[in-house]
Amino acid sequence: MNSHPENIVIRMPNWLGDMVMAAPAVQLIMEKFPQSKFTLICKKGLEDVLKIFPGDFEVLTFNKSEYKSLFNVWQFGRRLKLSNKDSFISFPNSFSAALMALASGAGIRIGYAKEGRGLFLNVTPTFHSEVHRVVQYFDLIKQGFSFKDACFNEVTLIGPSSEIAFQSKGALLVSFNSEASSRRMPLSKAVSILNAIADLPVNNIILLGGPKDVNFNEGIINLLNLPHVISWAGKTNLFELASIMSSAKALLTVDSGPSHLANALRLQTVVMHGADDEKNTEAYNKSYVHGLRYGKLPCEPCVKNVCKLGDESPCLLNLDEQLIKEKLQLILSN
Repeated sequence: MNSHPENIVIRMPNWLGDMVMAAPAVQLIMEKFPQSKFTLICKKGLEDVLKIFPGDFEVLTFNKSEYKSLFNVWQFGRRLKLSNKDSFISFPNSFSAALMALASGAGIRIGYAKEGRGLFLNVTPTFHSEVHRVVQYFDLIKQGFSFKDACFNEVTLIGPSSEIAFQSKGALLVSFNSEASSRRMPLSKAVSILNAIADLPVNNIILLGGPKDVNFNEGIINLLNLPHVISWAGKTNLFELASIMSSAKALLTVDSGPSHLANALRLQTVVMHGADDEKNTEAYNKSYVHGLRYGKLPCEPCVKNVCKLGDESPCLLNLDEQLIKEKLQLILSN
């Protein structure tokens, strides 16, 4: 293997939480190869979070709606015009990401050999399914480049400052939304939780979310009579979200991207677990995360994106509002 690649292209994970979990791995390779030119490829819509990643690198966005077919993916990879002196790292375990690596022309193509990807990759470290995903990403780089003594302690990003951050100072942030319906808090339960925690000593309770979450958050507010509960869904980008988290008091969230971003920014967070498996995907820095789970259903955790028991996941519906409040009170008192 070329010990000092001229160019290193990293295909970043496709979800906010996974991008954050990959941060120690990205930091490791940048520290080991300070002379290399780095390019990070991310899914369109996630590029703002890379603004708080340390290091000097170029960002390319990959729009899946634009590059729909494998031929389109191949064309994207060919445009990278890499050589035998270069490396391509594939964090996503998808067939298309490995195909992009092959098309790039990179001499070293690193990734886990899943979904038939071994045909396109020439460095395929051993995948350990039982470890946390942060460790899986880190091990991909550690094994792939034979960094035998490499280690890390925390997932750490530097919180930015922005004008909007002052508006969230002293606030409790709340995120009930998730891309997976099994991890998304049912509307009735969200209302019940907010009523239970309404008297906590915070300036405001700010409901987070993207453009797709605007109607859900407005539905919550319409069922409440709490003027200090407001929604910022669709009003911030990911860079601004990081800034908000840097000045807030705490975050209450389901297992989703914001929980990992907050954790990397050292914001104390209460995570309400549902279908997710906290052993593999809970926010990594244990000093800043406080998880809770119903834990009385035989299917927990199912790790499914859709609950087989109905539209509303009972593992979330049965969470104890008083326990949620007590965990938040403990955080806020400290």
